[in-house]
Amino acid sequence: MAAKTTTAGRRRDRRASSATLTQLTILDAVRTWVVPAVTAPLALVLYVLFNVEVIEREAAVSALGLLVIVTVLWIGVRGFISERTGTRLAALLTAYVAVWSIATALPFLAIVNPGPPLFKAPLHANESVTLPVAGHTESYRLVVEGGFAPSAGQSARLAHYRLTLSGSGSGEQVLEGNFSERFLQQRLGRRGTATVRDLHTATQHSIEAAGQPLMVTLNELAPPDVIASLTIQLFPERFPQLLFLGLGVVLVAASAVVDRWRPRDQTEGLMTTVTLGTLLSIVALRWWGGPHPGFGQLAVEGLLGGVAGSVVAMVLHRIGQPLLRRLPSAP
Repeated sequence: MAAKTTTAGRRRDRRASSATLTQLTILDAVRTWVVPAVTAPLALVLYVLFNVEVIEREAAVSALGLLVIVTVLWIGVRGFISERTGTRLAALLTAYVAVWSIATALPFLAIVNPGPPLFKAPLHANESVTLPVAGHTESYRLVVEGGFAPSAGQSARLAHYRLTLSGSGSGEQVLEGNFSERFLQQRLGRRGTATVRDLHTATQHSIEAAGQPLMVTLNELAPPDVIASLTIQLFPERFPQLLFLGLGVVLVAASAVVDRWRPRDQTEGLMTTVTLGTLLSIVALRWWGGPHPGFGQLAVEGLLGGVAGSVVAMVLHRIGQPLLRRLPSAP
């Protein structure tokens, strides 16, 4: 009987040892290579499908941006993916990851996918249209799009517009922007070069409605024979800027706490850095990415936000070092 008990115990020990080894293998894989091994090929596939016009721009950019957000978040928290992480700490980090994901993904998607326009109308010289914002106190994005007239040559062209926004209760507001058309030479490997038409035909402006009717007037469109048509579109802000600012402050503060929980042998301030980089990239995409951001804008604004986030995180770390030491240790 004793022999049977001993044999059963050995089997249980072997199963427990095997389960522990499997768990360690999975955790090590997730911490080191699984996430980039999945997101990088998916990003490449998205780029190829977009270029062969299988998927639309908004869907491709949205999916790529979400893959970048997942990868950046993984960089910040992968140091905690370990068998040494306790249950309570794991639960707190899971809640933090959920809030972080929602607070970054939703504003990003709101920028790339503004939804159908609330109002759309062509606008001609010295003509006025009334925006349907009466009775609403909200923020809007006014997108101005111009269509270049046909041209026989391939010379660069530039057009300028000036709009007047009136009726907001604070006097007239002038909105200005430019449209451009260029022809660039793109290299095609050993086969030589090809002429590529580079167009910038859409700009956006942030406007505030104070519950009163707003009227838009086209005061200037010069040169008059370069732009064949001009259209305005009105989009409501799908993610309020004040809410984004509040969530950003909360996320940065929570990231500082997470960094305080990080083991001493790991990179200091990593989660704060990636959080600031992500938030500032979203801000840059909103203000400088244009009304229809593509892969190029996503890369440029992401790079700018990442660099700015690193600098700001370094400054905050130096200034707030005494306060950071008072933060609670890992539970």
